[in-house]
Amino acid sequence: MIMWSTGRIDSNVAYAVMNDTGNFVLVGVGSSVLWESFRYPTDTLMPTQMLEINNKLVVRKSESFFGPGRFYLHMLSDGNLVLVTQSKPTNFNYDAEYYNSHTSDSGDEANSGYQLIFDELGSVYILKRNNQRLVLTPPNVPSISENYHRLSLDFDGVLTHYYRPKSTSTGDQKWSTLWSLPNNICLAIVEDIGSGVCGFNNVCHIGENQTIL
Repeated sequence: MIMWSTGRIDSNVAYAVMNDTGNFVLVGVGSSVLWESFRYPTDTLMPTQMLEINNKLVVRKSESFFGPGRFYLHMLSDGNLVLVTQSKPTNFNYDAEYYNSHTSDSGDEANSGYQLIFDELGSVYILKRNNQRLVLTPPNVPSISENYHRLSLDFDGVLTHYYRPKSTSTGDQKWSTLWSLPNNICLAIVEDIGSGVCGFNNVCHIGENQTIL
C-alpha cells in the first residue's frame, strides 16, 4: 500500500537530500531541483518555508488521526490570509471565516499580500507585492540557533507558533507557545453555518494550549 507519493516527475532524479531546514529535495542532473516538500505543506510550516497564493494548510482530523480535518489556513488569490472551517472537503464554499488578515487591496494590487513567510530568523509575516510586511510574530523571537521553531495549524483549528530548546542541557524539551491565532477560538466562530468549533452537540471550552471537545 502506498502511504505517500511525490506524484509524477518527468525528469530523472540524481539524488535526494533532507537538508537542515527539514526540506526534502529531489535533485536532477545539473543540480536542478525537481521536487521539494516545502512546496507542498500539510499542517505545518518550518523556518525558510512560505505559503504561496492559493495554497493552504489543512489540520489533521484529531490529535492521533492524520486524515484531513475541517480547519484551513488559506492564502487567497485576493491577498488575504484567512482561517476558515469547511465541514466537508467536497463543499465548494467554506462554512465560516474566523480570521482575516485584511491584506487585500482591490484598488492597488501592489498593496495586496501574496505570500505568508516564515523566515530564517523565526519571524512570520505576510509579504505584500510592494515588499511591505504585516508581521504576525511578536518582538523578541527566541533564537533560531538555540531553538527549534514550527508554525502549526493544530487539529483544534488554532494556528500556533511553537519553539523548544535544541540543547538537552536545559532540561525542558517541551514545545512552548510563542503566539497563536485566534486568542479564543471558542468565541471566534459564531456563524450559523457548519458545526461550529467543536462539532455538533458538543460544548466548547479552552484547555491547556488547545480547544477541548
